[in-house]
Formats: sequence, structure tokens, C-alpha cells
Amino acid sequence: IIFRPGANVARIGINVNAAADYKILENTISMASNLNNWRGISATGCTSTSSTDNSNSFLLCRNLITGDGLDFTSASEQAAIYNETYGGRLEFNCNNVTGTKGGLFFRGTGTQRVQGNILGTHRNALHVANNSQIGTQRHRGNQWTAAPANGSGGSNAQNDNALPQNNNQQLVGFSRFIVHPNSFWPIGAIIPANWFDPQGYNNNESTYLCGTSCPIDTSVPDPCCFDRPSGIDSIQNEPYTDETLYAMQRGLYEQIDSDPVLLNDAEMAAFYEQMQEQLAGQYHEINKERLSIYNLDGMVEAQLETNKAQLETLMHNLDSLNQLMNSGSLSHQDAVVTAAAIAGTITSITTLANYNKVALELAQNQRTLTAENIKAVNEALGTGNQIEENERAVNSIYLSTIAKGEALDPAYAPQLYLIATQCPMSGGNAVFRARALYSVLSDTVEYNDRVVCLQQGVVLRKKQPANLVKVYPNPASDKATIEYKLTEEAIGTLVLFNTLGQEITRFSLPAHSGAFDFSTSEFAQAVYFYKVYSSGNPIGSGKLSIMR
Repeated sequence: IIFRPGANVARIGINVNAAADYKILENTISMASNLNNWRGISATGCTSTSSTDNSNSFLLCRNLITGDGLDFTSASEQAAIYNETYGGRLEFNCNNVTGTKGGLFFRGTGTQRVQGNILGTHRNALHVANNSQIGTQRHRGNQWTAAPANGSGGSNAQNDNALPQNNNQQLVGFSRFIVHPNSFWPIGAIIPANWFDPQGYNNNESTYLCGTSCPIDTSVPDPCCFDRPSGIDSIQNEPYTDETLYAMQRGLYEQIDSDPVLLNDAEMAAFYEQMQEQLAGQYHEINKERLSIYNLDGMVEAQLETNKAQLETLMHNLDSLNQLMNSGSLSHQDAVVTAAAIAGTITSITTLANYNKVALELAQNQRTLTAENIKAVNEALGTGNQIEENERAVNSIYLSTIAKGEALDPAYAPQLYLIATQCPMSGGNAVFRARALYSVLSDTVEYNDRVVCLQQGVVLRKKQPANLVKVYPNPASDKATIEYKLTEEAIGTLVLFNTLGQEITRFSLPAHSGAFDFSTSEFAQAVYFYKVYSSGNPIGSGKLSIMR
């Protein structure tokens, strides 16, 4: 994750919000800056539809996440893996994390399973936030391989419920770690010390080991069949947009193109042949050719590598000959011989350097010619939607400048800006390419896609559901009442925040619909915000003023 200063991008590697039964498997994430990269993987408001043991319906497994290993005092919730869940069962298995301020950070009231993880150097390798719990972990086989980072003042396992200002031992107990006395305990402090309970095995128990047992079920097909042409074709436009359907078809076409084995499927082959004739397929070919610009001729590349090795040897020989010549120990005859050897070595170096220069000039000329040819094909293509219009425009700018080794002309700035400030959901991937190119000319622009896209989802543009909650009186003094609607099985939670977005308190709401009274007497006069969750899913929010 590379963070570019001045732009609010690349804060999170993989960000999953309000998803059910998701699997995040075998990703490698390198966080270039602990100061600017908040989280490697963030799962917020997610849930599992099954509460059975080993259901694996929401799973983070075998992810390798590394931080910069330098800054362990960054943002308070900076972590390799961050999870905020209110209800539902999530599994965090066999992940390997190191070099971030936090390793595994948990907030909320879920019943997560945390097992087989390898925790390296962090300030707090395992961290449970105040008013949070993750369920009892019995012989889960997590391994701490290093002490807390030097100078960080941290502990390898910290449960904020036990801090003096919180002192909630009940929640500490809910998240208890039962660890065999001879197993891998945290190296260094555990807060509180009784959070980890040394107990041996019962019956046929043993410590969980990853090995090949981290469950990854690849046999379950996508329930919506978005990975097949018939699945995409069956989608009605509402609530999907034309742009979303186009992106799905384009993505499937590119997947087939990169994996020809899929052409053995008759449906896939027919779809691929059809897409080849459409603009989407032709623009994909432009992208492949664009990447080929930098491919040197194989024989030329091999010769340049050979020349490089010979030049290194010749330069070393020349250095040795010069040292010998300057030593003053040579006879006149030996000095003449050495001078001749130096001259011959210089001639050989010059010959190889000249060859390299000519080869690179030819490569540059070929690169320029190839870019112009691709540009001509690109500009001859038509467009059928905004995505293709953006793609053709960005291709043209890139092929006219950077692809040929030339500087990006500031005259293109207005055109790039118009594309870069579009919503990627309607403008396509060319929006991100335009942002990258525009950053070469100006790095002061920030892109807030939440605002630009009006909080559209990545796939769905759903209308915001009606607010199912109401708080009164508002403004309130010492007491307020919330009205809400929940299903019979739902677990309700009311969370209050200050204007900085910091959680102030939370209340559990009884199931069914009804009203719930809560005290506000301890709150200062101010404006607060509230959110109501039903089994981890937000169902309403608003503003609450306290006045006396």
C-alpha cells in the first residue's frame, strides 16, 4: 500500500464493509507507511449467517501483512487486521502479521474465532478495545514470535476493558484466552495478567495448528453466478446500473483472456467470441498492447545483459591496472605493457558502451513507433458509454507522452482533471489512471469518492432504507427515548459518538420493536451522533443534542 502525501488514498489495503459470509484468503499486503496506512485488512459491520462451530462463513485466512517496522506510535487504531463487529461469528485463522502498531485489533461484540495466527513485532500484537469482546478462545494455537517493539511502551496482548479507567472484568472474561502452559504465550506484558488462563487439555483436545487445516472451501459457487455469462445476462438493471453490468462483462472477458482453459466451456467460449467483436474487447486489446511497449526484443535484452556483465569485469580490470600503474613499482618495460593493457580495456569498454547506446536508441525509436501505432488504433475506436470515452481519452494522453518517454504536457491537465474527479462507478478504471497521471502535474487534489458517488456501493446502487429509529425529546436533558424496529431474532445496539467520531457509550436494545429509555445525565451539553445496529447491520442514525 503506497500512500501519496497530500491525497487521502491507499489508507486501507482491503476494506470490507457490512458484508456477510465473505472470505478474504491468502493475500500479501505490504504497508509502506505505518503513519499513513491505517489498516492492511479492515472488516467493519460484517457478519456470518451461521453461528455453528467451524461454519467458516466469514473467514480471514492465511493473509501475510507487514508494516514499515519503524513507526509504532501512529494512529491509535492502526493495525494489520482491524475488525469491528456487532453480532455474528467471524474467523481469523493462520494470518501472519508484523511491523505494524497493532497486529489484530478487535472492536465490537462479536464471537470471533482467533486461531493459528503468527504475531510478530508490534506495539500491541493482540488488542481488544474497551466495551468489546471476541468470545472465549480455547487452545487456539496463536503464536507470539517477538517482544513488543522497542520504545513503544506496548504489550503483546492488551484488553482495554481491564484498564483502570474502564475496569470491566466481565468483558475481559468473555474474551478469555485459554492457553496450554507449555504453548506459545505472548512475549512480554499481558494486560490484564489474568486475561490468559493456563489450562491443560481436556479429553481429546490439542492446540490448533495451521498446517493444511486452515479451511478454504473453493467448491462453493458464487450464489449469484456473476462468474458466468448467463448469470450476468440474467441480472435486471434495477438495482444494478448499466455501468456495473458493463464492468462485470468486461471483467469476465479479461479473466477468460488470461486463462484460456476457461474456453473449454462452451458458454464461456461463445461469450468470449461475442465480446471480441465488441468495443469492450477491443479496448482490452489496447491495454495489453500498451503494456507491451516496454518489452525489449529478446535477443537485444540478452545481449545487453551479457554486455553488462562484461562491462563490470572490464571496469574492475581497469581499476586494478590503474592502481598497478600508479604504484610506482613497475619497470619502464612493465609500465609500457600496462599502459597498453589500459588502452585496450578502455577501447573494449567504449565499444560495449556504444553498442548499448545504439541498442537503447533503437529500442526508444521502436517504443515511440509502437506507441504511435497503438494510439492510432485507439483513436479509431468508437465509444459506447462514459467508461469507454474515458478509456480512449486517457489512453491517448498516455500514448502521446509517457509511453514514448516524454514528459507529461501540462496542457492535458484540464482533460485529466475532468476524468479524475468522476465517480469510478460510472467512469470506470480510467478514472484511477487519470488520477495517477494528474498527480504528476499536481499532487494537491484529494478525491472523496463517498461524496462523489453519493455513497453508492461498489456493485449496488441501493436506495438508502428508511430510518427505522427515532430519538425524542431532541434536544434532551437528562433522559431520552429511542423508538426502533427489530426482527424477533435480531440483536440491537445503540451507539453514541461525539463530534470527533469517538464512541461515548453503547446500549443493548431488547429484541422486537419498541421503545428504550436511556440516561443522558452524565453527558455534557453538546451535539452527539447516534447509530443503531440490528445484528451488526446499521438500521438508523441521527443527531442528538443535549441541553440543560
